Amino acid sequence: MTTVRAVVGGRAHLPCDIDVPSSKRGSDGSEGDGGGGISLILWYHGDSHSRGGIPIYSLDARDLPLSRARPFPSAEYSNRAYFDVIARPPLLKIEPVQETDAGEYRCRVDYSRQRTQNRIVHLDVVVPARDVRIRNTDGKILSGVIGPYDEGSHLVLICEATDAKPRPRVTWWRGEELIDDSDKSHDHRLVSNELVIKRLQRHDLLTTLTCQAENTNVSNANTQRTASVTLNMNLRPLDVRISTMKRPLSAGQETEVTCRSTGGRPAPQLTWWIGQRRLSVLRENVSHGDNYTSNTVAFLPSIHDNGKFLSCRADNPLLSDSGLEDGWTLNIHYVPQLDVSIGANMKHPSVHEGGDVYFECKIRANPAVTEIGWKFEGQPLYPDKHQGIIITNQSLVLQKVRRESRGHYQCVASNSEGEAESDKILLRVHYAPVCRKKQNLIYGVARDEDAEIPCHVESDPPPTDFKWALNNSVELFDVKTFNFNGTKSVVTYRPRYANSYGTLYCWASNQIGTQKEPCAYHVVPASPPGQLRACSASNETYSTILVECKPGEAGGLRQSFHLEIFNFIQEYLEFNLTQQDAPVFQVNNLAPNTKYIFLLYAANSKGRSNTISFISSTVPAPDDELSDSDLLASLLSPALLSLTAGISMLIVVVVIVIFIMRRRDSLEKGNMPQTNLNEK
Repeated sequence: MTTVRAVVGGRAHLPCDIDVPSSKRGSDGSEGDGGGGISLILWYHGDSHSRGGIPIYSLDARDLPLSRARPFPSAEYSNRAYFDVIARPPLLKIEPVQETDAGEYRCRVDYSRQRTQNRIVHLDVVVPARDVRIRNTDGKILSGVIGPYDEGSHLVLICEATDAKPRPRVTWWRGEELIDDSDKSHDHRLVSNELVIKRLQRHDLLTTLTCQAENTNVSNANTQRTASVTLNMNLRPLDVRISTMKRPLSAGQETEVTCRSTGGRPAPQLTWWIGQRRLSVLRENVSHGDNYTSNTVAFLPSIHDNGKFLSCRADNPLLSDSGLEDGWTLNIHYVPQLDVSIGANMKHPSVHEGGDVYFECKIRANPAVTEIGWKFEGQPLYPDKHQGIIITNQSLVLQKVRRESRGHYQCVASNSEGEAESDKILLRVHYAPVCRKKQNLIYGVARDEDAEIPCHVESDPPPTDFKWALNNSVELFDVKTFNFNGTKSVVTYRPRYANSYGTLYCWASNQIGTQKEPCAYHVVPASPPGQLRACSASNETYSTILVECKPGEAGGLRQSFHLEIFNFIQEYLEFNLTQQDAPVFQVNNLAPNTKYIFLLYAANSKGRSNTISFISSTVPAPDDELSDSDLLASLLSPALLSLTAGISMLIVVVVIVIFIMRRRDSLEKGNMPQTNLNEK
């Protein structure tokens, strides 16, 4: 018996030896004269009795050569079976093979003069696995890209092959590499293979795992069935690195730092930290490339960040303990931070006049300061042993301080980042009262007239009491009636007699003591002010003249200063100017090349001083042309010019005398003379 193996869907070749027995053949191998040729070939499948003795295929060669014999396949094989008599041995070819084709076949050959021969052939039909599938331990069917699975995790994949005959061999492959062939049968229908990967590694990413079920080695027959999956994975970052140069940073100066990480899947999260707190950033830029992630941030370093650890952390949030970190300890440069304080032996920044004071400047700086100094009221302070100023390192000592030492002190320091100043600290110098400078010391008062005379002092702490006295050159007696508020006391004084005039003295007292030298205020009979002195005109231009005088006696009262300017030719008032502080007048808007009469006097509440007068002229304008008179004068002889000048001077003197006399008469009558002076 011959055994033939074929695959479902493939082709089966069943041999049948139809040669005439050799004893009946001629010496040349041809059929004998007895005429024993083939008349009929019949093929039976299985138990022919169960099929009613009907063959599945017949070849009728009666009365015909074998090559022209008539085939008669059964309905079941009508389109699938063919008996090839040319092949050696002749073959019954079945295609496509069906699973039901398996079994025993009998080839019956009837000869015309020989005994019938039977040949037995057994056909094994191989059935490839009907279904090959991959599932996980939960029974979920997997295909294509699966996961993602965490790096380092445990993975179990189960491959199952069903309905295969004979039992298939189920194996796992990684590419061309066999990695697991430990399959097992569960019943006649199911064979499985469980693949266990104890720890997934980076190289397993995007690996394709193939389950293969194969159940025959029939040549040219493909019974291999496969199922594949591709692994997607979550990977930890391989590294993280700050690419920015690790250098000192300046406080308050915008700084950019860049961090880069590779190997993470999906892209890792890059975060910045100062110590244990998230870094507050101005802006952030994240970029991704081939297997890397980059993060650039801009931030403002602060003084408080000095010495803290700046770090960039790379994390895959899908994987625990996947974080990596790179960083450095910050060296923050900043301008000096200064704090000035009074000496430890002093509770308050105050001292009695004549005492000593110690200041200390506490400095925080990075880098270290290169210069330290002190300021008083905003101005640099320098060591001066004669003044009792001693500067040593970060301390300032003031010896035997005076009241002028009262004020604001501060220390200054600088480093490579810049210069800084501390807050100001006020030093109070306690001293007994003294007279304030620049106050009115002469008061003109008429008899039986009340005058309020203020006394201004300076002291620290403020005065607690005042005392007044009058010295009239005959006696010194106290003035009992006065009032005071703070550093000012006011006495109301009324001279009744000639000997009521004299000098008023004012003393103030505070917790330090009583004023050593009193403030002296001279009370004199009130009178009009004295005449102005040394008046002159200067800086003449074509439109301006500067007029300056020295004041005379004020008459004991506050005086004002007056300037009246008249046109010399037409005698009308052009300007009337007043100054309260000093007899200095800047006169503008004058006509060019013009003579003016200037009258000056002082006035107070008691009257006015005598008038002082003079004549001055503006110069010609730069673009003025010579007038006819000037042209004529240029042609006259020097002698004639001298004579003309003398006559002109005489006329000027006469005009001024007449003008002043008329002005005086006008003032006595209460108005200006109307005949020759007209105001514009």
